[in-house]
Amino acid sequence: MIRRAAVGVATATIASVAAAAGVVYMGGAADTTALPGLTVAGPLTTFGLPAARVLSDVAGAVTLGLLLAAVCLTPVQREPQGRRLTVSVAGYRALRAAVLAAAAWLVAVVVQAILTVSDLLGAPAADVVRGPATASFLLDLVQGRALLVSATAAVVAAAGARLVLDVRWVVPLPAVALAGLSAPAFAGHAAASGNHQLAGRAGRHLSGPRAGDTVSRCGVRRFGDDGP
Repeated sequence: MIRRAAVGVATATIASVAAAAGVVYMGGAADTTALPGLTVAGPLTTFGLPAARVLSDVAGAVTLGLLLAAVCLTPVQREPQGRRLTVSVAGYRALRAAVLAAAAWLVAVVVQAILTVSDLLGAPAADVVRGPATASFLLDLVQGRALLVSATAAVVAAAGARLVLDVRWVVPLPAVALAGLSAPAFAGHAAASGNHQLAGRAGRHLSGPRAGDTVSRCGVRRFGDDGP
């Protein structure tokens, strides 16, 4: 079951990357020819940054959906001779799949941060990795801090889904994932927009939680025959 979940996450990843690369190419942004006196980041950043953004949204939504499935849509069970409530078999499977999704989310956010700095500086990604610019971006700029929140949420969600089965500790995990998935909506271009633009752009950023709800409903059917 977990292997099939991994295949599903990998398929979604490949589809997301291909779709983002296709949009970049069809939109004419694939031309990386530098103007006189200016530098360009290179094709890796040109194609990789949109793909990383899409993958981050997809993996974050899948993580949120699986955690919601484990918490809200599967039954709980009481340990023999104990008072502690734990997730059921279906909930356990959803949590293990959430670990894979959260790991993919974390990788996508890290890549997105590096490629964003590469795009801002017009420098190759390899040069950005070796320099201090990425750390400064994550700590000093609002957009970078939002990505740092997303990365932290992905780490907490992955660790929690992997290590805990007690319902009291599992219940907060969807809120953590939601906070990390929503963080970009309150930073960068969306936060600097007027009311109408903010509503539209934030709505696009917050479409992830809505997708997460759909994933959670599908996850119950996928992971548990013992669900309600």
